[in-house]
Amino acid sequence: MAVTTPLMALLAGCETAEDKRYKEQLATVTRQREQCEAQVPAGRGLDSFNRMTDCWDRYPWPEPPKSALGQFGDFLREHPVITVVVGFVIFAWICTAIANADAKRKAQQAAIDAEQERVRAEAEAIESERLRQEEEARAAAEQQERAAAAEYERRFQEEIARVRRDEL
Repeated sequence: MAVTTPLMALLAGCETAEDKRYKEQLATVTRQREQCEAQVPAGRGLDSFNRMTDCWDRYPWPEPPKSALGQFGDFLREHPVITVVVGFVIFAWICTAIANADAKRKAQQAAIDAEQERVRAEAEAIESERLRQEEEARAAAEQQERAAAAEYERRFQEEIARVRRDEL
């Protein structure tokens, strides 16, 4: 589209020799009509109107030339091989643009997927570290509890042994 738009603007804005000739013919016909209409006596009625239409019939408007775009269309109709080649080139260009856009989209999606995988792996590592620390803390608490229970049992046994000694 970026290539065809300037081409269309160029073709639409070109003034050909045919356009210049048409402008000259139009000016001539307009002048002739004005001269003919000036000779018609002023008045109302059918006779005056008929004389005006006679001027219009005597000096018809020239056929406007085809625009440069229309001439380009005629050229393509007259040369079907060029039309097919141009069509194929445009088709290939559009297909390439679509393929490039698709490749870009896939690359962006792959980058997004890789980032999501990295974030997921990081979250799993953080979670496993948290679970390991919780397990270590629980194991340390159990160890401390067993040590406290063993200390209590030892003191209890010492107290029992002291009481038995005192009884003897």
